[in-house]
Amino acid sequence: MELTVIGCWAPYPHTGGACSGYLIKCDNASILLDCGHSVFSHLGRYIDFSHLDAVFISHFHADHYVDLHALRHAIRGLGYAGINRPPLKVYLPGEPRDKFEYWAELPELQVFEVQEVSTRIKDIELSFYRAIHSIPGFAVKVTAGGVALFYSGDTAFDERLVEASAGVNLLLGEATMLGVEAEYAEKSGHMTARDLGIWAKIVSPDILIATHLWPGYTLKQIEEEIGSVYSGDFLLAHCGMNLNL
Repeated sequence: MELTVIGCWAPYPHTGGACSGYLIKCDNASILLDCGHSVFSHLGRYIDFSHLDAVFISHFHADHYVDLHALRHAIRGLGYAGINRPPLKVYLPGEPRDKFEYWAELPELQVFEVQEVSTRIKDIELSFYRAIHSIPGFAVKVTAGGVALFYSGDTAFDERLVEASAGVNLLLGEATMLGVEAEYAEKSGHMTARDLGIWAKIVSPDILIATHLWPGYTLKQIEEEIGSVYSGDFLLAHCGMNLNL
């Protein structure tokens, strides 16, 4: 399994960067986890969009899904060039319902409502888990080739998700805020960098990647807060980061 971080910022990207977007490639399948601001403009560096097998959107906040508009139009444009491909599989939360129904009606996409079940995309298994956020959203465990990755999406610290991620090789978790904003983080359905460190301390992944980074913090602040509770290997996500599991 190969992970490429297309974007990692929230709720807006640094100049030249992108918000949440994570490309997973396996032997015969490629999926995109989230498609936020500017993700589509960077995606072509790593894959031809027409080669994607599926897209998973964790929730309907713009920094996680807005570039699905660009991807949809690009797929439609293939037809103008005489290139026919089946509709792209897209896995979406069912709420807000009006947003789900908008995407479900588009002919370029084959839309599935995310439930707390598992599904397969060729050799990739996706298992979905409801998150704790300000709007309905999901985390996802990606398993293929004997390795597993767990992506938190946006969520407050949740023991159910911690349990679901036990034994994974890579934990890709949000570290949106610092501890000084812990009360606001819990109310808004986010984790602090310290929360993520505690999660990793419990499940001991081979590697932790902190993502969904707030551009107003320094990377050193985030690193220090995670490191204050977690002594394992961890990295802060950056656009273009690539790892083979």
